Amino acid sequence: MGISACRPIRVVNYAVFLSFVSPFSYS
Repeated sequence: MGISACRPIRVVNYAVFLSFVSPFSYS
């Protein structure tokens, strides 16, 4: 249960991280 709960959070964190980093790297 812990792993299945952690995985989506990690994917969301990665997506949010990319959405913050992408604009900076393109600017």
